[in-house]
Amino acid sequence: MSILQVSLFTTSAHVDPVREEVVGPAGPTTATRMDKFTDMMLDKTGLMGMIGKSERDR
Repeated sequence: MSILQVSLFTTSAHVDPVREEVVGPAGPTTATRMDKFTDMMLDKTGLMGMIGKSERDR
C-alpha cells in the first residue's frame, strides 16, 4: 500500500479557539508565500504535492 503525502497550506482565521479546540478556524493561505520553503519540504519530507491558493512562484 502506498501513502500519498500532501501538504495543505493554511493560516489562522484570526478567531479564538472554542472550548477544547487546540487551534481556532483555519483556511488556505497564499501558496506563493510558502514557495521559499518548497525545496526544503520536498527534499526532507517526501511530499508528493502541495495545495494552496493563488499562483505559484515557480
